[in-house]
Amino acid sequence: MNTNEQIKNEAIKRMRQLDLYEEAINKFIQSGTVCKSEPTNLSILGIGSSVIGTIYELTKEQKKFISDFEKEYDSMVYHVIETNTEFGLVNDLLYVSNNTDQWEMEQEDLSYKTPCVYCVNTTYPDYSEFGSIGIQSSGGGLIRVG
Repeated sequence: MNTNEQIKNEAIKRMRQLDLYEEAINKFIQSGTVCKSEPTNLSILGIGSSVIGTIYELTKEQKKFISDFEKEYDSMVYHVIETNTEFGLVNDLLYVSNNTDQWEMEQEDLSYKTPCVYCVNTTYPDYSEFGSIGIQSSGGGLIRVG
């Protein structure tokens, strides 16, 4: 079994691999604080036509479902991607499992920008599930692209 420190170090490694905003990484290192990314459409702001991932603090509800997930699946969440989808409001939990045998495969999935996540559907909770999603690093945050 791994110590929390080993799992946290693996999470930090993955955060850096994903090129997350350094302040979000530092908060995680210093206090274990998990942040979330939400897409921001720059054209709405009159700054172009691209979408970036903006970093935010978590809500109490998000902290609760992260805590429940970590206890149930013996994993550590290190980042959340919140996205409005055709299936409702989804919070994709990026996590490190306690099973080191899976770490190499999980890192490879990250290198292809297709991590396995737990998708918490807050609109339709029965649709919450594990799955792979496509992501893109942008603006220091992450965007779900598939």
